[in-house]
Amino acid sequence: MRFEEDEAAQNAIEKMNGMRLINDKQLYVSPFIKMEEREQVNGMTKFNNVFVKNLAESVSDEDLRNYFGEYGTITSVMVMRDADGKSKCFGFVNFENADDAANSVKILNGKKINGKEWYRRKAQKKFERESELRWQFEKMRGANLYLKNLDESIDDGKLRQVFQVMVKSLHARL
Repeated sequence: MRFEEDEAAQNAIEKMNGMRLINDKQLYVSPFIKMEEREQVNGMTKFNNVFVKNLAESVSDEDLRNYFGEYGTITSVMVMRDADGKSKCFGFVNFENADDAANSVKILNGKKINGKEWYRRKAQKKFERESELRWQFEKMRGANLYLKNLDESIDDGKLRQVFQVMVKSLHARL
């Protein structure tokens, strides 16, 4: 469910969480937290591949290997290049150990190397980047809620109707 105002979302959580709907299933309502943030809270985010951007054109694979090597065993390094061999000014460093990869990102992100501030983070697949950008855009527009334990017969229309009735009754009390 999406709410334009955080206050309305919080009211929905307070009023709807624990409510019993169709087939006496208890509804679970909470603020929506994207998977990446849930994993970080639970300490589950594990990655070996680090994305590095804002490299100087002169940075080579060997330069990256030397720079990141002090943080753990590296299995592969690659500065991305165009068809003519010119650096695209970003690359990837793959660590043998996920903790070493995370530590390198934590320590090095934002540090300046050769006058350029390198940006480092977990390497993501295209769909992960798009999902994160979509989430950031949606976050600017309002509040999302996570709903669990819905009966199969409840579709978007029924759910929207239940929440609209609840929100109207809250506004009437205020």
